[in-house]
Amino acid sequence: MNENLLNWFNQATNYWNRLEFGRENKVAWVAAFAAALLVAAWIYRRDAQEVGRITKIWLMSLRLSVLAILLVIALQPEIPDNKMLVNPSHVAVVIDTSLSMSIPDKVVPDPVEAPTTTVRRPREELVNELFANSDLIEDLRAQHDLTIYTFDSKLTEQQRLARIPATQPETTATDPTIAEGEVAEPISIDWPAILKPRGLETRMGEALLEAIRREAGPTLSGLVIVTDGVSNTGVEPPNAIKSAAAAEVKLFSIGVGSTEKPVNLQVADVQSPTTVHVRDGFSITAHIRGEGLDGKDVRVELLSKPEGAEGDPVLVEEDVQPLPEDGQPITFIFDYTPSDSGRREFFIRARPVEPVEEIIAEDNESKVTVEINERKVKVLLVAGGPMRDYRFVRNLLFRDSSIDLHVWLQTGEIGISQESDELLFQFPETREALFGYDVIIAFDPDWSKIPPPQIDNLMDWVFEHAGGLMIVAGEVYTPTVASLESDDPLAKLKDLYPVELEPRVFNSPLAGEEFTQAWPLSFTPEGLSAGFLQLDDNPASSANLWNEFSGVFRTYMTRGPKAGATVFAYFSDPRYGEGNDRPIVLASQFYGAGRVIYLGSPEMWRLRASDEDFYERFWVQAVREVGQGRLLRGTTRGVLLLERDRYPLGSTVQVSARVLDAQLNKLTADSVALEVFDPDGKPLTPVVRLNGEPSMPGYFKGGFPVTRAGTYRMELQVPESKEQIVKRIEVKFPNLERQRPQQDVQLLRSMARDTGGEYLPIAEAAEQLPQLLKDQSITTVQTGFPDPQWDEAWVMYLLVGLLGLEWLTRKLFKLA
Repeated sequence: MNENLLNWFNQATNYWNRLEFGRENKVAWVAAFAAALLVAAWIYRRDAQEVGRITKIWLMSLRLSVLAILLVIALQPEIPDNKMLVNPSHVAVVIDTSLSMSIPDKVVPDPVEAPTTTVRRPREELVNELFANSDLIEDLRAQHDLTIYTFDSKLTEQQRLARIPATQPETTATDPTIAEGEVAEPISIDWPAILKPRGLETRMGEALLEAIRREAGPTLSGLVIVTDGVSNTGVEPPNAIKSAAAAEVKLFSIGVGSTEKPVNLQVADVQSPTTVHVRDGFSITAHIRGEGLDGKDVRVELLSKPEGAEGDPVLVEEDVQPLPEDGQPITFIFDYTPSDSGRREFFIRARPVEPVEEIIAEDNESKVTVEINERKVKVLLVAGGPMRDYRFVRNLLFRDSSIDLHVWLQTGEIGISQESDELLFQFPETREALFGYDVIIAFDPDWSKIPPPQIDNLMDWVFEHAGGLMIVAGEVYTPTVASLESDDPLAKLKDLYPVELEPRVFNSPLAGEEFTQAWPLSFTPEGLSAGFLQLDDNPASSANLWNEFSGVFRTYMTRGPKAGATVFAYFSDPRYGEGNDRPIVLASQFYGAGRVIYLGSPEMWRLRASDEDFYERFWVQAVREVGQGRLLRGTTRGVLLLERDRYPLGSTVQVSARVLDAQLNKLTADSVALEVFDPDGKPLTPVVRLNGEPSMPGYFKGGFPVTRAGTYRMELQVPESKEQIVKRIEVKFPNLERQRPQQDVQLLRSMARDTGGEYLPIAEAAEQLPQLLKDQSITTVQTGFPDPQWDEAWVMYLLVGLLGLEWLTRKLFKLA
């Protein structure tokens, strides 16, 4: 009973607390009605003098009650329909998932029980413990909505989590799916999958800018970034810190990784040709980098064995040199001359002469595999005229013992002398004769001198039989090719070119101007990393050598690359435009099973002015690059095509395959299975499917990611055959993520200090972070239509009843 009474009292109190009046100037209305009440009382006092006191009070009470009700109606009592909307405080958590997070650091398991015991644990494990094995997420969700991001080369949203306060607000603006009184349920998160290191680079500045753009606002309590603080490309972090301060976003940095200067020796890179010939000497170049080993002697060994052979590799050569200052690479060059054909594995092993404990041990060794061929590369040189580049290339290829050179100078006549193993006076007439060549180099050829049936043979040689074609543009015959109409029998030749040619001569937009200055080649990132364009064994110094090359005066005009083509270099003359609008000097494309390289200028002979060896290296490497498809076919039933033989860890390998059926016709199938074996020899599951290209029967494409460093082997079983197409690639750990392995505490502290946040070591984050992130919830009132309390039927009935009682009473007492 007491409880019911208490509940009634609380409800009544709540009602009167919520009650409002809609009439303006309420005081004036009350005063007017007070005057009316006094007038009514005075009138009733005179009018009811003949009746008794009780009757007089009764009548007066009835009239005053009516006036009181009319006053209430006049004041318009109402219950406002207001809702309290809570826009919850929120926190953005941004976690580093670049490959540097897989670096193992020294950790003390229990500083009390075993203070001298240390183990090495990957940074990703420590981050996983912070989020999966502590109460940090639940503590943060008690006051905030959470958004979980990861970043490496880009920012990726992983999950949004609504807050789970003890008492749920009436309405949650950021999560309208939560009903009134309902509490959000905890969400299961696969932290190991989210936190798995996968990024080949760390763009921390760009990730912060994007997170600030998405999350900045009055309810943002803070942006938490969990990282080792190392940013190795993209926008510099200080720029992002300034943006955070301008947007009033507090950055809370959680430092991961050792702050001690690491000790590590690394085989940073190994360079070698992928294909050589028996008795053709070559070099294997190793770049070694040390941290914390300044001035220490390092021993580097070259070991080798035939691929698949049992036992340990045999030491070929070793060298000892002192390391330069920290982070600076040192180069070791080993020469090797193969005496037997086949695939051979070469191992580079590096170790300090004085043993030390390194932060990473597995990067002290690297392996490359070289295909050693018995037969020579058969090259056909075709030239529309005896231009300089043709003459120089003819002479250097003729001197190369690994090349069998045939020459067709289209302007030559019987009786002329040309340095070659065989001199031709027409294009090979039969398919058998043409298909014996591995590479064709065409210097501005007059295609009209090749009969249409032999043009068809040429295109089939490239497309179906993995021929390697290199085309050098010129000012005599290339404009004719560019101007061919679609109905011309030779128009199909334009499909071979990786670029869209302008049907105009050299430099035609600048006609009338003199060209007295050479302009260097402007290399793309693909060009700088292309092995066949390296002028020496070090990619960095090779880029410098190309920068020292004065360049060419002219190049053929292009409209841009074909779809799927790779551009290696543009012409840098600013009069031609900027960026990708400039003419293309070097480009490549796969045409079916074959490869085509385009050279837009016949002036590469100018490279001889820098160094004749550079010129020779450029052309010999280009010949071997474009001819690899023929040399590595392995079977007449098909070939596997890849853009390169070495990939950085974490990248996706795109594979194309050309497959023929038992009758050597193009295989018709929806897909073919490609078995891929990781460096431990374990097959990837599920099996990679290469899907058929509807527009290109017999061609199949697909891809797979590489998540471990080492040698991957691909095997494609040829249908209706016991033949296998085999290809191998080398996967390398990217040096970018291991160049600065220690935590950048200074950057992380300044990030927090300059934005009003806080820096915390990862060991302290679970306990302290929730206390630092204050509740930034904003409560707003949503005003709806008020509920009038006077516009009710019972009010009318009450008024009528009171007036009726008054009338009846006056009738009974015979009052006027």
